[in-house]
Amino acid sequence: MMGYAQHVVLVDDDNNVLGIEEKLIAHNASTKLHRGFSVFLFNTKKELIIQQRAYTKKTWGGFWSNSWWWYKYMMG
Repeated sequence: MMGYAQHVVLVDDDNNVLGIEEKLIAHNASTKLHRGFSVFLFNTKKELIIQQRAYTKKTWGGFWSNSWWWYKYMMG
């Protein structure tokens, strides 16, 4: 995937597609609503597994978060 920018799908509150924007541009102080999905993992004791985001992350560095997160990307 070298040479390709990752784009997130921008949506409104009703999940209507508004357009796309480069992932790195989309994540700033005024992040626009965009599609993504979360995975919640549980161990055998039915405890939710969470992760602490790296302090170096562009957004929400150091915060505790869901088990896994990903975007619906458009490549281009």
